[in-house]
Amino acid sequence: MTRPPTRLLAAAVLAVLAAAASADDFSSALGPVFQGDLPQTLARLKALPEESLSAKARPARACILARFGAADPASAPTDPRLPADLAAVLRAYRRYWTASLMHTRTAAEADAALSGDFGRLLPDAPAGLDARAEASVAFAEQRGWHALGGITAPLHEFLLWKEQTTRREDVALPGGTVAVSVSMLDGFASLGWGAWGTCDVAHTGGWATPQGLMVVVPGWDLSSERYRVSLLDHESQHFSD
Repeated sequence: MTRPPTRLLAAAVLAVLAAAASADDFSSALGPVFQGDLPQTLARLKALPEESLSAKARPARACILARFGAADPASAPTDPRLPADLAAVLRAYRRYWTASLMHTRTAAEADAALSGDFGRLLPDAPAGLDARAEASVAFAEQRGWHALGGITAPLHEFLLWKEQTTRREDVALPGGTVAVSVSMLDGFASLGWGAWGTCDVAHTGGWATPQGLMVVVPGWDLSSERYRVSLLDHESQHFSD
């Protein structure tokens, strides 16, 4: 697939808090994850009274606290559809994300550990973390998966999905109607580091490429006005510009 820009456009548009839309305190508690401060999020979640949480927020909080209270969060089961060697690459990303978000390693140490893991896991791994991260995307694609790398600041990103369909949509914009190629992405084995830190509550909702828009289906009610305005219209304007 087309390689993404180093900054996912959707990272500026949304970190989707779909599962917690009606729970302001819970949504607020997740905020520090996206500044790379998971310990602060854990402290805020522990302080929230159970009765203040929505029915959707309660299991999400339990998942986050259990995941990062475990001795080795990265060892949590991966999608059973993943081949063993690709699952090992995903676990390497999970170790890197966990160490970075939990501050158990410095940024340089976490980068070095991820690069070292790639050196062991990727055949003929090139030199340098950026090149090895790019090779991990190619590695996934060779095994029949779609993947996205690059950086969603401040961390290296890794999304994995199995299903992708593309269609043309005519989007009405202030300057006229524009025809946009829209790719619908689904069947995710990884929604990236934001999702890892929030048990899939908050994650990238999509991004734009020179060829069109990429939509992360799990983040949206595709029949909603929010999808139309926040992603389709907004990013179509960027695409047109």
